[in-house]
Amino acid sequence: MNDPTSIVEWVRVFPERHALQLGAFEQIHRTSVISIREARRQIRQDHALMELIRAAQHEPAPAAVEESSDNEYLAAAGGN
Repeated sequence: MNDPTSIVEWVRVFPERHALQLGAFEQIHRTSVISIREARRQIRQDHALMELIRAAQHEPAPAAVEESSDNEYLAAAGGN
């Protein structure tokens, strides 16, 4: 959680879940806040990745993830 580029690549692996987890990790890993925020900035600028995240928002939410969390991430990521 200290390298923004690796965080972005991690989100790219499973964007519908990992994008949502960034908010939680930002709260849990307080020493990584700067890296996580930079990763979010990079994600916002990556139009293809943002489209994957948006597409995940329109799919039924997995049982462990609330639909409202998708909207919260998109708002935090600069989407919508």
